[in-house]
Amino acid sequence: MYQALLVDDERYALDGLQSGVDWNGLRVGHVHLASNIRQAKELISSYPVDFLICDIEMPEGSGLELLMWVREHYPEKECIFLTCHGDFAYAKQAIQLGSHDYLLKPVRYSELEEVIGKVLDKVEKRRQEAEFKRSYAHYFTLWQQHQPLIIERFWLDLLNRTLSSDPQEIDKALALRNIPYTGQTRFAPILISVQRWRRKLAPRDEKIMEYALRNAAAHSLIPNQDMGQVIPWHAGSMIALLPCLDDGEEEREKLDWRDKCRAFIQFCNQSMYCELSCYIGRPAYLHQISELVESLGGFHKNNVIHVNQAYFMEEQPAQEETERDAKLTDNPLVSEWTELLKQGERERLLSEVQSYLNRIKAREKGSARILHYFYHDFIQMIYYVLHAKGLKAHDIFSDLLSPEQALVVTRSFVELNEWAGHVIEIAMANLHEREESESIVDKVQVFIAANLDQPLTRKDIANHVYLNPDYLAKLFKKQTGVALSDYVVSERMKEAKSMLEHTGASIGIVAASVGYSSFSYFSKTFKNKFGMTPQEFRAELPR
Repeated sequence: MYQALLVDDERYALDGLQSGVDWNGLRVGHVHLASNIRQAKELISSYPVDFLICDIEMPEGSGLELLMWVREHYPEKECIFLTCHGDFAYAKQAIQLGSHDYLLKPVRYSELEEVIGKVLDKVEKRRQEAEFKRSYAHYFTLWQQHQPLIIERFWLDLLNRTLSSDPQEIDKALALRNIPYTGQTRFAPILISVQRWRRKLAPRDEKIMEYALRNAAAHSLIPNQDMGQVIPWHAGSMIALLPCLDDGEEEREKLDWRDKCRAFIQFCNQSMYCELSCYIGRPAYLHQISELVESLGGFHKNNVIHVNQAYFMEEQPAQEETERDAKLTDNPLVSEWTELLKQGERERLLSEVQSYLNRIKAREKGSARILHYFYHDFIQMIYYVLHAKGLKAHDIFSDLLSPEQALVVTRSFVELNEWAGHVIEIAMANLHEREESESIVDKVQVFIAANLDQPLTRKDIANHVYLNPDYLAKLFKKQTGVALSDYVVSERMKEAKSMLEHTGASIGIVAASVGYSSFSYFSKTFKNKFGMTPQEFRAELPR
């Protein structure tokens, strides 16, 4: 429905228009009336009037003055002049002000309705255009908001090879996603990888810090570059994609990239509590990017010596060189380290391991493969010694020897050195505890053997080795696999059996000799152990 405003200083003219025009047929739901310009302005300001039918000459101001005001404040509103004056100057000025029509009184209502219909067609068209613009603006805003995510998804599809590297397929994907790249657009990928956090972070906190790092990288490396992007990559790493200039600017750009990377690394060291490295790839077209990023990943994987540096791709050592170095890792010292671990030579073992890793690092040719070889040799040594002592490595180390931890600690010499020291400390502590436990169990067993004729309560035994009875019971069961009370009974019965076999002592004397004052209880316990009473056992002995 539409709204109209009728402006005339003659009341009968207003009433005639209000009652004579078929407003309902024109879908005009409300008709406002004004007898002067002041009232008309108030109504236009207060209601969504779509068009006005206005006289020209009125006592408090002309209709032309009203239309001038309307054009200044509400330029979209339509106007029809209906006047007694056929003055050409008035008509000319009305046309200049954008009046839809200029009609002379009296006018037939049918003619007026036809003119109003044309006005309403213009109003409706303008409404539809406004609605389209609002809808377009809404969707355009949504597209702008989601464009970074759309571009990020494109890069992830390209790098993960979900999207083909064929240039034609890439062009189709760009057009489908409305991404402003072309086949001639070149980017330089930079792999940014965290090599260690200087603070212990929970998994959730690490994700938050990685998100903060991506924001910092975008701000540092691609300021004011709408086409640049920083996307999350594998755990602890991200890829910055920098748009490139003309070929003649490459050298200058490369130096600028390295300077920005170094500044970013310094910021992360100071403010983000992490150490990282940046690996800068050469400028490449979109279909070349995924292969280039894989090469940068290999560069990072083999960089186990240096941190907090920015490298160009061409600084990556040749593959043959790293493989040749990997063969230098045969370690004749492992057997020596095994003996040091067995003997509890903690300080010497720590020093030997650290010295060995430092010698490899000093060559500055170490690769990830070298660290993996060392890791597996070291683990084998730890498992061997613990097994020889009756200890289970998985019970002691938990996550320290997990596959996930192996990936972390073989990323750098620093990580591996710290990890190896930690493993040695824990292994030594458990071996020492084992030896102490074995010593205590030996003392307990000797005490029990010497006092089988005594009551031997758990408290008596614990007092002998100066331990809490509950702790001793747990320790004894852990080391022998037998409960302390069951062990005492077993030793009594073995001694009783030996006396029945090799002495002629009466069964009562035998019972007393192994700590039983009750003959019937002794007989019952003996039968539970050997399946027969003491009398039956002696009767079956050879004469």
